[in-house]
Amino acid sequence: AKLLVFLVQALGVSKQWPRLVEVGSRFNAVSYNVAGSTVFPLVLHAQSEIRHDAHAALDKKQHTLKAYVHAWEEEQSKKRKRKMRVVREKELTPEEKAFERRRDMMTKGVEEATQEFELQSHRHDQLSRAFERFRNSNSVAIEALIGSRLLVEEFCRDFEKGLVDVAASVPVIVKSYTQTVALLRERQANYLLGAALQDLADFHYSIGDHDQAIHVYIEGMEALLNTVEFYKTWRTLYVDKGGKGGMLKWLGREGILLALQILGKVLALAPDADLPRQLECALLGSVLASALFSAHAGIPQDDHALATFELKDFFGEWEPFHDARTLSAGALQKSLFAIGRHLIANDYQVESMGVFVLLQYLCDDKILDVDAAVTCRVLKGVALSEIGRMAEAVSVLAGVVRAGGELGLLCGAKRAIRIRPAGAEEQEQEEEGGAAKAAAPMEHLGVPFYGLAPFFNHLPPEHALNQACLMWIGAIETDAPGADAEADDAAAAATTAALVPQLSERLSPGVKFQ
Repeated sequence: AKLLVFLVQALGVSKQWPRLVEVGSRFNAVSYNVAGSTVFPLVLHAQSEIRHDAHAALDKKQHTLKAYVHAWEEEQSKKRKRKMRVVREKELTPEEKAFERRRDMMTKGVEEATQEFELQSHRHDQLSRAFERFRNSNSVAIEALIGSRLLVEEFCRDFEKGLVDVAASVPVIVKSYTQTVALLRERQANYLLGAALQDLADFHYSIGDHDQAIHVYIEGMEALLNTVEFYKTWRTLYVDKGGKGGMLKWLGREGILLALQILGKVLALAPDADLPRQLECALLGSVLASALFSAHAGIPQDDHALATFELKDFFGEWEPFHDARTLSAGALQKSLFAIGRHLIANDYQVESMGVFVLLQYLCDDKILDVDAAVTCRVLKGVALSEIGRMAEAVSVLAGVVRAGGELGLLCGAKRAIRIRPAGAEEQEQEEEGGAAKAAAPMEHLGVPFYGLAPFFNHLPPEHALNQACLMWIGAIETDAPGADAEADDAAAAATTAALVPQLSERLSPGVKFQ
């Protein structure tokens, strides 16, 4: 955001008015006027300059036309003879024809300049009204939110230095946020209201008041969805808004991401005994993640089809994390992990696919966190294996394990897949000399590779995540077509039952929020 504000200011210094209006207007639109108090005056000034130039061009063309016609008329009056002649129709002279052609061209230029001036005046009026609305509404609310955040930042700085009186400072901060929340409710600014309540909940969490934190997180979700007891009413809301596409249009992309971020925090703090609410939160997260893809024709809309899909350049020029206090890539990543794990734990593996597709994109393209990227793939592989889609599961893990120093890619004809019973893989690993040798070469697994892009994790072979992947893949064995399907299913069930708890225990660290 600061870089874009600097760009707008630089365009103003260099007097590139059209470019300034374009960049400033687009920045205000995508950022919900996060820097409107700085950008709006610059954009309005640039549009005033453009309108002034258009008016000057119109005046010049009007003056030129008027002077040309006046000069012609004077010249013709001198040539006019005083004697009376019989009035009769006559042809225009070449000189008169040239005059009319040039006059018509100049008249057309005046008309075009008039249209341009009217267009720029209309744009100026639109920007003026938008700036006035911003000053009368959002600016007050945003300034109140910024003021509350500054109090928290000051509290954190003094707390680290041991200079803060917690008992005296906490009520002041809570009162400030309470006033901000009331103002935002009055303005019906649901997105900013959700952001403010998330801030307040984060503050309660940071001082150890977890009960109040989860209460405020839930209040933030209700503000975003404009409902009460959202975990009970979201299904009705989903139908009323017209499904995934309607939710995206209603909440917007930033609203959906903020809702996913808050949902993960609710799941992290919800009591273990409150399983129904946890499940509803996770299912709502699944719907919101899928809704985010509903406007993109190139992304599968079916959860089953998302099993072998990877997002590429999904955000594009859109930068949702410009305000890290509202939307943070790291916090969103942790929330998506929490949602995905709850879906798997409650046997909603298919519904978790959209969550893992978005999570994998964040890990690979935004956060560049190797451990998180590998963990995401392992969890997605576990989810796919639990619904019997072993070929897709192993394809998801293609490239996670580096066997023999080379990146393994799965290929070969489609075959029946059989899983060794639990414990059999350790015995073979001892006989063949270790997990890496037991899992390589991966090409010999004989399952079809679904074309997922290779992922180089560059983790050492002894890393816990790579060892978990090796253990999982090392348990897979292929049979020729026509193998006993019932035996395969029984063996797969036995091994999955044994391996999944081990992976879940290893790959489920506690979620912590700053």
